[in-house]
Amino acid sequence: MNAPGDAPMHVVIMGAGPAGLATGHELVAHGVAVTVLERNDYVGGLCRTVHESGYRFDLGGHRWFTKNEDLNDWFRDLMEGELVMVQRISRIYYGGKYYMYPVAIGDVIKNAGLITSIQAAFSFLWAAVRYAAFNRPIRNMKDGYTAQFGSTLYEMFFRRYTEKVWGRPCEELSADWIAQRSKGLSIWTVARQALSTRKSDVESLVEEFMYPRDGYMRIPERMAEDIEGAGSRVLLNASVKGIVVHGPNDIEVAYGTPDGSGRTLRNSFETDRRSNVAVFITNTGGLFFLFAHIANKIGRDAARNEGVDTDLVGRQLERQGLGKRRHARAHHVREGQVRNRLLHR
Repeated sequence: MNAPGDAPMHVVIMGAGPAGLATGHELVAHGVAVTVLERNDYVGGLCRTVHESGYRFDLGGHRWFTKNEDLNDWFRDLMEGELVMVQRISRIYYGGKYYMYPVAIGDVIKNAGLITSIQAAFSFLWAAVRYAAFNRPIRNMKDGYTAQFGSTLYEMFFRRYTEKVWGRPCEELSADWIAQRSKGLSIWTVARQALSTRKSDVESLVEEFMYPRDGYMRIPERMAEDIEGAGSRVLLNASVKGIVVHGPNDIEVAYGTPDGSGRTLRNSFETDRRSNVAVFITNTGGLFFLFAHIANKIGRDAARNEGVDTDLVGRQLERQGLGKRRHARAHHVREGQVRNRLLHR
């Protein structure tokens, strides 16, 4: 990736989450020196598996699915010998009952009752008229979910969960997230799927997926292992303190170490040769360090405290093998707090 005669490239990556490690993994495969700086004492970010009393709990209901076979081949190669196929079962806990997700028409009728089901049907038909026939624009996440499911099911299953995850009203969130998260999913696709024997191509209706036997954290761990195996570095407990741009090809990155001392990366990588340092930022907080001269204290504090608070409730089962992987979404929010409460069974 370096032209003949050019100084070798050295890329400093801020954050050892899946995005940062995947970038580093691809770069070292092409001969580029990499240093990954991670402020935590583990890699993976939110793609984390917690160990407790001999059990492993994934932090959230992660799933691997893509229609890109090149990416699937890369994933199989990365996780060779560690993958199993797992059946997907998801439930929404609402009103004291468990509802299937993706939403199933028969399940809604059974659990919600006839009156609520009729309300859901009419609200969806009205939404279809407004958004399809009258071509009403989809401006935010509320519009997106309502167009797909109607206002009744939106209020039952999507509004509260979405708002507690993101910490904002659905009217303030972009509908682009729905297009990525549940592209092609609606009452129509759910109905067609219920009447068809063919497997669905809709991502949200996937019934089986590849799963790392020891939890999803193994994905970032494997990428970190490959990066270090190629001679590059993944530094933990290395919190970035600042970035200074001295010139077009002269960047300095300062970071802290566990012993309290500070270190910098500038123009070299374990060698006296001159190299070009490039910086890859994987979180919005890093942008405030790069543009420190225009970021005020409030902005920097917000960057350091980005994210949502997460409660994880696990159930320990004495059972051999993985079987079916289940997770449920509960619609409870503590006062003054944003909670993404995932109950794993």
